[in-house]
Amino acid sequence: MDHINVSIKDSEFIAILGPSGCGKTTLLRTIGGFIQPRKKKKMVDYALKCTGLTALENRLPGELSGGQRQRVALARAIVGKPSVLLMDEPLSALDAELKISMRKEIQDIHKMTGATIVYVTHDQSEAMAMADRIIIMKDGKIEQIGTPKEIYCHPATRFVSTFVSKCNLIKGRWNGDYFQVLNEPIRYHDGEIAPVFHQEGLYPVRPEEIRLVTQGEGIPGVITNKQYNGREIHYSVQYGEDNFTVYTSANEEYEPGQNIKMVIERREAV
Repeated sequence: MDHINVSIKDSEFIAILGPSGCGKTTLLRTIGGFIQPRKKKKMVDYALKCTGLTALENRLPGELSGGQRQRVALARAIVGKPSVLLMDEPLSALDAELKISMRKEIQDIHKMTGATIVYVTHDQSEAMAMADRIIIMKDGKIEQIGTPKEIYCHPATRFVSTFVSKCNLIKGRWNGDYFQVLNEPIRYHDGEIAPVFHQEGLYPVRPEEIRLVTQGEGIPGVITNKQYNGREIHYSVQYGEDNFTVYTSANEEYEPGQNIKMVIERREAV
């Protein structure tokens, strides 16, 4: 890890999010005092000075079911009323439905105890659903720290934009706050895009921010894949050499091979 600087508030729920091998667990163990930083400095003074600290990992008797093991672990963790709970991917072994149930239990424990929680996960949906703030890591460094809304709506780096909910990155050119789509007579105005995207000539757009139409103005593309997900449909759209991911309502149906146009809904086209 390199140049890590973290401040955690009393009773805050912090999620450390990132891919395998990025340094999440190393940071968690350093926060807890289990690993000594190379420069012999405390990385998070609050956590190291707290009167009570409990580490929670998914290591309980195999005869219990996944849900039972997690509930026993949580009960053991809070019985001593710790000031800080360190959680290292505690829900990783559970199925999707049980994970959602256990998220609520962890949130309830956070409210009930008022403990500071530092929660390591590689699952972005867990971090977004539970945390007050998220630390996103890559290759031993912090890419961004912010609330779930800040991380989602205003990614600070290219990695954050594609790791959290897979932003589409439209190629083009920036002129001040205006973005010109490559090879298209379409411009968008946006003054809140991070500088790194200006430097790289990219425009980040979430899958749900794109509306598909068959007529009118928009970025032309061809539907290459369709996946029905109940409340919405996920499409893959080919535009030149790029593939875009688009989420629409279940009522908006298109078929693979169909020519469409992509309209960015939350941005103002000019």
